[in-house]
Amino acid sequence: MNLIDESSQEVKKGNKKGKGLIISMIVVLVLLLAVTSALIYLLNQEEQKVFKFNLDGNQVTISQSFLYVDGEKEYISIKELAEILGYKVYNGGYKEYTEDLTKCYIQNKNEIVEFTANSKEYFKINPNATEDYQNFSINGKVLQTNDLLYIPIDDISIAFNCSSSKKGNNLIIESLEYLAQQYTVKYSNAKFTEYDDMKAILYGVIIIQDENSKLGLITLQGDTIVGVKYSNIEFYESTQEFYITTAEGKKGIIDIEGKTKVIPTYDEIHSISKDLQLYVVLSGGKYGIINSKNEIVLYIEYDMIGIQDVDRYHNIKNQYLIYDKIIPICKEDKWGFIDTQGNFVLPMDFDNIGCMVNTNVAAAKDVVLIDEYKAIVVGKDDYYGIINTKGEFLIPLGLTSVYSTTTSGKTTYSMVYQEQVIDTLDYLKQTYLDEETSVDNTQDQMIQENNTEDNE
Repeated sequence: MNLIDESSQEVKKGNKKGKGLIISMIVVLVLLLAVTSALIYLLNQEEQKVFKFNLDGNQVTISQSFLYVDGEKEYISIKELAEILGYKVYNGGYKEYTEDLTKCYIQNKNEIVEFTANSKEYFKINPNATEDYQNFSINGKVLQTNDLLYIPIDDISIAFNCSSSKKGNNLIIESLEYLAQQYTVKYSNAKFTEYDDMKAILYGVIIIQDENSKLGLITLQGDTIVGVKYSNIEFYESTQEFYITTAEGKKGIIDIEGKTKVIPTYDEIHSISKDLQLYVVLSGGKYGIINSKNEIVLYIEYDMIGIQDVDRYHNIKNQYLIYDKIIPICKEDKWGFIDTQGNFVLPMDFDNIGCMVNTNVAAAKDVVLIDEYKAIVVGKDDYYGIINTKGEFLIPLGLTSVYSTTTSGKTTYSMVYQEQVIDTLDYLKQTYLDEETSVDNTQDQMIQENNTEDNE
């Protein structure tokens, strides 16, 4: 028996078994590594699919309804984003006092923004000023799903006054206040005392102020747009214009690039329409209308332009331009209407625009516009009538009152003719909107209907 050979063979067998075990362990480890890597990859892929929201450098928890995807277009919940940014959210339109889920408005101490389902625009209102609604276009439309309103993700920056960007599935937002703080550090002479001043940041401009309180404009990179020489500069967002005031107190307008649009020679300037680029101007105590080329549209010789005391009414979005068609003007206590080219639609023949409540009906409200028919209430010699934007009488002068009431969110318009209370909308629907009924026959029909009721 050769013990040495047998021992050698046993060692070789042991070595083979050891090598096999090592190889098996290596294979198992490689497989485990491959599986682990695959799991990590899949987890990363799933993580990348999770939508995240970052506000001012901090991660914010959002609900599943925050993001809505319609095809390839992404939408953000108006309600949830507004609440995250510190707005209060209300159902219904602003000043409409309803719970209409097809509309909503959001509000903070500086601004109100109104949204309507399927609309391609939204409106901003400054609750601390008397200026009209400013309208903004949407890259798409406001979407409604599951009783919630959504806005395209591309539109949230201007609608919510913030800087927004998207990296993968990570939405990054910087609030206006946060941006103002950052630029105050960068430019110590930046002027952010007014909310509208801060909003200019979103358009690449900063208002600056020197030691003598003179104002100018620079880009976000610090390049000069307008020298520091004006006593006041106000940013008007919807037109992306700056209303400037000289040391002599004269007002003008420059655009966002610093080019002069309206020479500063006026005592007051108000925008009529950003699309038409028309402006109401005041000079020497009289009002007129000019365009962006400084051309006279209406001579500066009128006492008032636009609907007055707009807070009395709930549905005025532009006190100057009514239904995008006509402009009310007043001279020597008489009112008339012109179109956007300055041509008269109705002569200066009316004592007032709108009807102040002169009825004992509880909760009755003043009326000037009836949106359902794009109609306007006018008055003369203590009687009222209703016209359309073409200057035609829908209801002739002869009414002693026109007023509205709102019950359970529904607004009803009433008119009083020879002590008879008539539902205005029903009357218009039955009378004027009948294609066979002309406007000229409206007065005769009213008289006939009233005589019939008296005979009965």
